[in-house]
Amino acid sequence: MIQVRLLSILTLAACAALASCSKESQDALASTAKSAQQAAGNLDLTKLAPEAMAEKAKGIIGDLGTQAMSIKDAAGAKDLVGKFSPMVDQLVGAKSMLQGQKFDMSGISKLVTDLTAKFSGNKDIMGALQPLLDKLKGLAG
Repeated sequence: MIQVRLLSILTLAACAALASCSKESQDALASTAKSAQQAAGNLDLTKLAPEAMAEKAKGIIGDLGTQAMSIKDAAGAKDLVGKFSPMVDQLVGAKSMLQGQKFDMSGISKLVTDLTAKFSGNKDIMGALQPLLDKLKGLAG
């Protein structure tokens, strides 16, 4: 997922720097990058080699943390939960494989603690995030 984002950012930056791409071309590139990112998110993690799964899990948790910290409202929280729940479900299902790779679960626990601390004063955001936080707790525990 990180590679897809980097590629799309570099492509758009090059296009903008050259000033040779039309607005339509830039929009098409952005749309293609978004589709590729969604396809990467739909990856079946259980079909990856254990090392690759651990690396993918690290990227998912990193992206989740980055995006979660920028939530502004309950709608954003719901979008985040919808986006990441399927991936976290796969990680929970593959927990033993991750542990076999000595995947550091402490980062997940810290993420849960940080999100709870940040949004504890907003019951709407916490209500939307809670199902995802519960899954993350199950993964870390």
